Amino acid sequence: MNPYTAARDGLASALEAQGFTVTTDPGTVNPPCAVVGPVVRLTRETQCGYRVEIGCYLVAAAPGGALSMSWLEDNLGAFLAAVLPATGTDVTLGTYTHPTGEMPAYSTTAELAIGG
Repeated sequence: MNPYTAARDGLASALEAQGFTVTTDPGTVNPPCAVVGPVVRLTRETQCGYRVEIGCYLVAAAPGGALSMSWLEDNLGAFLAAVLPATGTDVTLGTYTHPTGEMPAYSTTAELAIGG
């Protein structure tokens, strides 16, 4: 397994450990769930080491009424417990774009060191 996939799968496992249904495949998003996206940025830090940035989302069912917002707020703590060891402090409430439409979501970017 390449180190990028391993980093993404590690985030997915941390979210599953918090009790979330998790997908790493944007085509299989079925809210409520957590989504761990592909690497969105790769930065070389040393001769053999890199920092990867991976989008992570906590997605509620559309259209985003009171029940969806309540689910997001109720689960934000567990989401942060899983991804904060690998992220900065920015978590944004917005939407997750899916082929079936916009879904309410919290999003953050996990930053992980990989390689030597």
